[in-house]
Amino acid sequence: MLFFRALPFGSGYPLQSFARASQKGFPLLSLTRKTLTHMKLSISIKLFTIFIKYLTFMKHNIKSIRTFIGAKDYNLSRQFYLDFGFEEFKTSPNMSYFKCGDFGFYLQDAYVRRWVDNSMVFLEVDSVEHHLTDIKKLDLTSKYKKVRISEIHYNDWGNEYFIHDPSGILWHIGAFNN
Repeated sequence: MLFFRALPFGSGYPLQSFARASQKGFPLLSLTRKTLTHMKLSISIKLFTIFIKYLTFMKHNIKSIRTFIGAKDYNLSRQFYLDFGFEEFKTSPNMSYFKCGDFGFYLQDAYVRRWVDNSMVFLEVDSVEHHLTDIKKLDLTSKYKKVRISEIHYNDWGNEYFIHDPSGILWHIGAFNN
């Protein structure tokens, strides 16, 4: 038999502190280790079930999701995104928020090659063809030597083309099939 005091959650009393618990007047319980283990498991399952129900019925009003991207040359990248058609909002000396309509991203004056070389952003547009035509008119590849723009790739799921920004961030500009 294992003897312990039944204590309320958050009481701060360890189970081994029998004498201190007795002074507080908590009732003494006599349980076997098997019963105690079953009780702990049962309580854990009930708490987990309550937590899952809470998550299931929670309602969120998500307003946006924004990524953070780095820049090898922060000022050059800032100018690139302005030329690309985004509006800039300086959030600090080392970070700006760029937006177009209701969508945007954060550009940081931070460069970690492995991070930037593996960063990708998907920008969904109504018409890939019209978007590419408009982007080509900006002549970004002449103005920014590291910028590359692909032709349209036609896929089963939709169409896309690619732009590498001055730091190497890969942008997928695409439209999904209906």
